[in-house]
Amino acid sequence: MNDESYAEKLKHYKLFELREALSGIDVEKYPERARLLRIAIRDYNDTEPEIAKDGHNLKGMYANQAVFAKSKNDNLILSITTLGLYKTLWIYKSWKRYKAIEKSDISPFWRTFFFPFTSYYLFRRLKKSADQNHAAITIDPIVLAALVFISSANISGDSIIVTCIGLALAVFSIVTSVFMNNQAIQINSKIITDANLNERITVIEYIFMILGIVIWNVLAYAIYAQFNK
Repeated sequence: MNDESYAEKLKHYKLFELREALSGIDVEKYPERARLLRIAIRDYNDTEPEIAKDGHNLKGMYANQAVFAKSKNDNLILSITTLGLYKTLWIYKSWKRYKAIEKSDISPFWRTFFFPFTSYYLFRRLKKSADQNHAAITIDPIVLAALVFISSANISGDSIIVTCIGLALAVFSIVTSVFMNNQAIQINSKIITDANLNERITVIEYIFMILGIVIWNVLAYAIYAQFNK
């Protein structure tokens, strides 16, 4: 089958079939077909919406992404203002994206609720997508899941040492959130030409930012109180 016939055949594929075809193709051996698949995926959302089992429409601000990712600037702002709490929402949206693309019957809510224990399976999928598409990233699902687990730790106490440890964990959580998102951006750049940068802040993300500002103030007060006893 020549490339022209292959391109015509792709017009009859569903979105998940296009993604499966791209993930299974040898990009180095068939670069032109890989290019045609990327174009077909990019253009798909302009012709027919793909609906997941739960009714989630893949049209939208991150429809043209293989895995969920925010723009680097927005992710950094959200991670800092929420003290790393944003990674919880990021993981939820990643699972929701996985459910829609893979036609899976998983529950994004419960996967996120237990994310310190389930994040490994999400990162394993990201690693698989990266390997299949020759994405130049260094991501070990076990290590990244361990980072998420550690950054999710919660300690309590009224000593300055405990407060400082809590602040260190928050900074660690921010770094982990930024790292996860950067890996996803790299994967998208390899799978889809002109992948959506997802630069718009949503209502729920604004809510997370407000919650984060409250947490920042509580933390600042706790540190101030410790030094003024």
